[in-house]
Amino acid sequence: MSNFSPGTKVDVRHCVSDLNTREIVEHWISGYSIFDPSNKSISIPSRLRPRIGEVLIVSESSPRPFRKKLSDIRLHNPKTSKPFGDVYPRSSGAILIEGATIESEEEDLQIGLEPPEEVFDD
Repeated sequence: MSNFSPGTKVDVRHCVSDLNTREIVEHWISGYSIFDPSNKSISIPSRLRPRIGEVLIVSESSPRPFRKKLSDIRLHNPKTSKPFGDVYPRSSGAILIEGATIESEEEDLQIGLEPPEEVFDD
């Protein structure tokens, strides 16, 4: 399905081209990896490709990668608990999260629970 797995580290310097995404890496979730889904060296199934305002989440506690809207995500770390989508509502990309706590207003979309089956037409 894809050539990455939970816990995979991606070299941000080679994959991130968007300034806002770079700022997120440096200031918001430093220590986690974000990559640009348009990078052709990383294989992402078309149905999982994030659109603007969405991210692809891969986590050690998630059974498989899945997409979420930024507005539904709140990343918690020692420095901030601001809603990710409120800060960068137009950013998109893929976040590889290791050990992050994600809260969602939609109970069934929380990491660690089976994400709903969704069909995305390209």
